[in-house]
Amino acid sequence: PEDHGFDINIGGCHWGMPRRGYFSPWEIETLEDGPEGEYLTDRLTNEAIKLIKNNADKPFFLNMWFYSVHIPIQAKEEYIRKYEKKVVALGLDKIKTFEEGKYFPCEHKKNKRVIRRLLQSDPVYAAMIEILDENIGRLLATIEEIGEINNTIIIFTSDNGGLSTAEGSPTCNSPLSEGKGWMYEGGIREPLIIKWAEEIKPGSVCHFPVTST
Repeated sequence: PEDHGFDINIGGCHWGMPRRGYFSPWEIETLEDGPEGEYLTDRLTNEAIKLIKNNADKPFFLNMWFYSVHIPIQAKEEYIRKYEKKVVALGLDKIKTFEEGKYFPCEHKKNKRVIRRLLQSDPVYAAMIEILDENIGRLLATIEEIGEINNTIIIFTSDNGGLSTAEGSPTCNSPLSEGKGWMYEGGIREPLIIKWAEEIKPGSVCHFPVTST
């Protein structure tokens, strides 16, 4: 990030995922390890809140990539238990979760069969989503606290569709086809929410195609 115009880099490196997992020690070269077991999403939010408060008197740009919900799929136990109970209560544990698709030829390895997830029922993935949602809420509350919520453009998006076509994949992208790594909509259609007070009407929808690259 420092080679691309950023003044401060906390937690960013050449990895696309926290390869040591979401619980400290993370061994990320640009982020000091926290107490044993500290959850990475919480820690990154804490660091971002410090930056926001330290720059409250001047314009700032914060590029906040949480790593979550990238693999490895890991979350705090109390959140996982909540969604494990919900899966059972809704009877989702009794419904077929995956189906096998056809084989696709691969140039450099043996042909692979698509495994398509049919149901959004992974409790750990759901737990990661809730933790992410809570931390985004903490960031918004901080911006409101410093009095800049109506003077800040907030963009929420992702880099690709959910992982849904490999064995054990946590995400169902239905009704979109396939997922990450595919050129179908399941792989390239992502969420995009923009909040810009007095410029974008709340609840409005824009159908203009955009790309995040």
